[in-house]
Amino acid sequence: MSDISIDASIESPVEIVEVAFLLPPSPAPIPIPPPAFNEEPVPISPRTALSVISDPNITLNTAKDIVQALVQTCQNHTDTHLSKVNALKTYHAQERFALQDALERRVESRTEELAAELTRLRENRDQDGTADPPEGYIENLGRISDFQIPLGPGLGRAQARYVRLCPGDATMVEGTMGGPGDFTYLHTVYAQSRSQPEDWVEPLPNWLLTLASGSCAQWPALLREARALDDWGLVADLARHRATSTRVNDLYAAREGINEEIATHHERLDQIRWRLELATAADRLAFCERLAGPEGEGPPVRVALHNQKQQTRQPPPSAGGRRGSGRGRLAN
Repeated sequence: MSDISIDASIESPVEIVEVAFLLPPSPAPIPIPPPAFNEEPVPISPRTALSVISDPNITLNTAKDIVQALVQTCQNHTDTHLSKVNALKTYHAQERFALQDALERRVESRTEELAAELTRLRENRDQDGTADPPEGYIENLGRISDFQIPLGPGLGRAQARYVRLCPGDATMVEGTMGGPGDFTYLHTVYAQSRSQPEDWVEPLPNWLLTLASGSCAQWPALLREARALDDWGLVADLARHRATSTRVNDLYAAREGINEEIATHHERLDQIRWRLELATAADRLAFCERLAGPEGEGPPVRVALHNQKQQTRQPPPSAGGRRGSGRGRLAN
């Protein structure tokens, strides 16, 4: 064994020193620089900001950064919204101007077409102004001033150039422009007033009402004289009076026929009831009286024609048999 001994407690520091001497020195910590307030903060979403400020260990500077970022976010949204609104305003203004310009051009073009069509119609009228009207027609010249007929699609209406009294209906007037292919239109006419508002208007005399009635044989003569006056409205209303009078007479005749038929059936009912009384139908069917209810109570009555008073029905002479006493029973 050697006389030299090594103490471990003494050698350990030497080894530690050697290890420390061999490792490179640690770099000094770099501090976090403070936020630069002259720079624009980065926008963040509200959800991110809420998540950050919910940390209880958040510092004041960090909270300030979050607030500035939120402000920047709101400002950016406002700027974006204003930019979109201005863009939409510009777009709508351009569209409105374009539509207005297109509408003005269309109106101008249509106006030119209408002017050309009216010019053509005037030229045609001037060219055939001396031509004869269609057969049976005369020039209107304000005779039927309210007779307006269509000129064509989108061309409006104009007074009928040629008119005539309808051959099949004296209350109507036919009208046309007289051109090739022009349609013929119908218009209702009425008698026009020839009296002043302050004038006293006399009622129609009986002789005129008689001649204009449906049963007068002198109607053709009256119509001929009315046509000679060249007043189509007068002729129209005379024809209406005759047609209406004829209809009223027909209704009166129908009413008289109905009244006569009702009277005949009443007589037939009398005969039927008399035979039922002779057959003692009421006595034999007395158990059915309760079925009639309140309407079946009281003596037998009926309403006669021509507003006669109600009376107890008596046996008709044509029913046969002798009349008895009491309720008309056959006497033994």
